[in-house]
Amino acid sequence: MERLFFALQPDEIIQSELNHIIQQLDDRELKVIKQTNLHMTLEFVGEISEKEQHALTTAVDKLQAKQFNLRLTHMGWWQKPAILWLAPDETPPLLNALVNSLKACINQLGLKVDDRPYRPHVTLARKVKQAKAVSHQKFDIEWPVSRFVLMRSESTPTGVEYRVLREWPLLAS
Repeated sequence: MERLFFALQPDEIIQSELNHIIQQLDDRELKVIKQTNLHMTLEFVGEISEKEQHALTTAVDKLQAKQFNLRLTHMGWWQKPAILWLAPDETPPLLNALVNSLKACINQLGLKVDDRPYRPHVTLARKVKQAKAVSHQKFDIEWPVSRFVLMRSESTPTGVEYRVLREWPLLAS
């Protein structure tokens, strides 16, 4: 069984921009996310069997989602789960459509989906005890989204690693 999730994975240019923001955080107690692990979760799938994974990817192969632009503009902090994040001011309708389509694919297989409202964000740091790390400056990272991925979470001696198992292109708008 593997822990899987669907995500948007930034290209190297966007990863570098996000990493630049992370490097400017002035708090040595933060557990920052390494550049290659930066992503925006679309929907967490959880631990599923190989058979369920095959059925899920077959269902997702039929999706007809479109490309969109995502603008990451502000930083925030959630006390629980103690993370510092960067997010858009507004969620693009095509992003919501993609998330809803993925939830439908997961749901049709009888797997559990997150029923909370979707809050798009890129986690920058974990184990953030206080909001003092939050920068109140505005950001303007323009992220042209042309694909999404299925990722596996792997625990390693040096921490969690995320591996892309499969990717799907988004249709030109």
